[in-house]
Amino acid sequence: MTLENGRETFSTVLTVDDVVTVWINSIQTTIKKSTCKLYMSVMNSHVLPVFGKRKPDTLTAVEIQYWINRLLANPLSARTCNIIRSTWSTCFDWAVGQGLIRKNPLRGVRALRDNPKPVRALNREELKCLLDVAKSGRYYPFEQNDFGEYSQQEVVVVVTLAARTGMRRGEVFGLRWNDIDFGTATIHVVNSLGPDRELSAPKTLTSTRNILIDPNTLDLLKWWKAYQKVYMKNFCGITEHKKNLVFTTQNGTPVSVDNFRCRQWKALTEAAGLSGIGFHSLRHTHATLLIAAGVPVKVVSERLGHKSVALTMKVYVNVLPTMQQMAVEAIQNMTKNENAPSAVGAADKGQGDEK
Repeated sequence: MTLENGRETFSTVLTVDDVVTVWINSIQTTIKKSTCKLYMSVMNSHVLPVFGKRKPDTLTAVEIQYWINRLLANPLSARTCNIIRSTWSTCFDWAVGQGLIRKNPLRGVRALRDNPKPVRALNREELKCLLDVAKSGRYYPFEQNDFGEYSQQEVVVVVTLAARTGMRRGEVFGLRWNDIDFGTATIHVVNSLGPDRELSAPKTLTSTRNILIDPNTLDLLKWWKAYQKVYMKNFCGITEHKKNLVFTTQNGTPVSVDNFRCRQWKALTEAAGLSGIGFHSLRHTHATLLIAAGVPVKVVSERLGHKSVALTMKVYVNVLPTMQQMAVEAIQNMTKNENAPSAVGAADKGQGDEK
């Protein structure tokens, strides 16, 4: 322990490993479990094996930048490298504030240029094909019994609901029956199911929202609720769900969102000729179809739970030219009975003025 400007620090005693341990123990009760697990995974998998035994004050920005640049060619994506950098920097910022280290060398480390592959929205034909394949059940080796039928039917409802509401994957699987107001045809998005199968608040403050649903979707959810109730009672002996989830495993437990992605979703998209399409594409499909149909961007933004209309316009800028064309057609329809000024008459009037 040393003294700096009359203030005690531990920079000559603690290692990076020590700092990370203290940091995780201090913040784990104030952040989501999924976030804490992400932090631990990033540090344990990448940072600590290389820098764990080092003293924080011996590290330099140049050294860390060189290491991160090499990770990119290792190969990790720029996005992953930036997550490593930001997580480590968050840890060291906290440590500086607590007086555990004198400076954060990550402050001098540049983020890597990230050019993420844009999420593709499905067109109407592709979405119909996806749902048709889902209804067929021939894309996945479901058990040929009631358990398999339950899983197959659930996938159909999951995909349909996501495409018709724009809800995120975690929001769909975190939906509870008491979050649906069947009287007003409204879904209250208040939870998200994480990889740990635990419910937590949605991604952002504006992600907590109300989504009005159409009659067909409402009827589908009513049917699924009745189907699930009969299935759980007859085949699982469950009459009341503790978490009251809309979507569950065959045994009534929360779904593993990662298992769903790697198994059913992957098999479904491949069978539909849409290999590589992520579940998030359903959210983009919902927004794109609404914008293309002339729904105001503000309404679309509210349904998606975006923090601002500007974000929605930025994400869906490729759809906006369609709206411009629709605006032109609307103006044309409003003025189709009006006669344009005569060019000859205007010219004659001008000549008269000159006289």
